Amino acid sequence: MSEKSDIESLYRAHFDAMIAQDIEKLDKMLTDDYHLVHMSGVDQPKNEWLNHVASGKMRYFSTREESNVIQIDGNSATLTGRNIVDARIYGFRNSWHLEQKMDLIKKNGKWYFTHSTATSY
Repeated sequence: MSEKSDIESLYRAHFDAMIAQDIEKLDKMLTDDYHLVHMSGVDQPKNEWLNHVASGKMRYFSTREESNVIQIDGNSATLTGRNIVDARIYGFRNSWHLEQKMDLIKKNGKWYFTHSTATSY
């Protein structure tokens, strides 16, 4: 597999794990210092976000990938993906057009997400 294929697979597995509320799998994809900045501007550290996914405060139902662009520079990479995401966030359900800029790092031959910023498009 190529580096880009590895990153695309991780990206898609990330959404699958969000939908399945598979916290253990998500935890393994993210560095300990991972942060997610939501469209609202709220910056959540990894453990807080995972707790919200586990509790259902943030419940993801489906996603449809529209595009992704991957840039790799050695052991660092950025994936900018556009998806239509059906989710219930703090009780409000909607289908959002999300663009996520996700930073990655490669450690011991494996890619991990370090940071993600979500905006609408």
